[in-house]
Amino acid sequence: MLVLSGTGLVAIYAGICVAVMVGRRTGKTSHAPYRMPLYPLAPVVTLLALGYVGWTSWLDLEEGRPGLIATAVQIVGSACYYCFVLRRRGPWNVLIPKLATERDA
Repeated sequence: MLVLSGTGLVAIYAGICVAVMVGRRTGKTSHAPYRMPLYPLAPVVTLLALGYVGWTSWLDLEEGRPGLIATAVQIVGSACYYCFVLRRRGPWNVLIPKLATERDA
């Protein structure tokens, strides 16, 4: 279980790094109040470190490789569930209730 959660974190952090770079490149994050200093140093260094962690996990035949494979199967299964079930339902509209102070004003 520890190996599965560790390889899952590798996938999550890699996704965050890719999202940061895509968001900066496409301008989707240009309205954000915080700008990452020394961009793209942090996401690139993080991706390199995660690549090293993934490579060393792949070389571990007893625990690391099965953990990576199980994480990959979970990601593929989640993507298939999204494509075949959730996306067909249409857009997801978030309904945020108004706070009591907002209603009274």
